[in-house]
Amino acid sequence: MNDLQDDLSISTIPNALILFNPVLDTWLYAGSRLGDLANRLSPLQHIQPDMPPSLIMHGTSDATVPHTQAVDFQKAMEEQENRCEIKLYEGMPHGFFNQTKYDETIEETTLFLRSLNWIE
Repeated sequence: MNDLQDDLSISTIPNALILFNPVLDTWLYAGSRLGDLANRLSPLQHIQPDMPPSLIMHGTSDATVPHTQAVDFQKAMEEQENRCEIKLYEGMPHGFFNQTKYDETIEETTLFLRSLNWIE
């Protein structure tokens, strides 16, 4: 929802997404409490053609957000012919990018932004 002071001539749609351990299926977390609202809030339920290119980085040992959400999201994005790259980090937990894989995730981010011709 827009604030009354928002400049509506500026799009709220991002040009790209770089996601770290994202919650992409809210049903898994709030479905029993929110019912259909959980599905309506879920990014996985809103994939359509012409979505922004996306990079997802996720640890395979994430106990907070299962990495299978990222895999499902990538599959759904590609089915709609959207670009969605996924980098799975074997054995890494939630928030791994703040620890030992910081430099590696920064490099992946840099490569992704270069592929979009946004940086050199």
